[in-house]
Amino acid sequence: MSSLPSPASPSRAVRRAALALAFAVATGAFVGSHPLSLMFWDPGRSRHWRELYVPDERPRQFAKIAGMIPPTARVASTDFVHPRYTHFERSYDYSDYPRRVAGYEDRVPDDTDYIVIDTRHPYSRIRSPDQVRELQREPYAWELLPDVTDGHFIVLKRR
Repeated sequence: MSSLPSPASPSRAVRRAALALAFAVATGAFVGSHPLSLMFWDPGRSRHWRELYVPDERPRQFAKIAGMIPPTARVASTDFVHPRYTHFERSYDYSDYPRRVAGYEDRVPDDTDYIVIDTRHPYSRIRSPDQVRELQREPYAWELLPDVTDGHFIVLKRR
């Protein structure tokens, strides 16, 4: 007698694969950011298509400051705008994480020319210029540029 299953009955591996596929489809229907997900179509959710794919006010406000910083500058910036400065002379992450380039201290590197902070990012703890550590610790070293973004961005220039 053979230990192989008969062709008429699905093997245990096929049943497990079908169960895994069913769980994946069910999970994707409820927890996803794609058109087959319920969250994608629910306007009260953060994964609604409009929240994901339609630009809001932040990119429009960033366009107002994009030309203020020359491509030859060394820029420290927060997450949302950081990719826009990767082709500049230098691009540094502006965060609380100690970095080797800053001597593992809570500061920007010494050669930083500009700092750009997105105050409306969901994870940003900085909402106004009085919360910027460089203006608190070294106000003589940094110039706060005029706000042309209705408070969406803070731009500092080294003096």
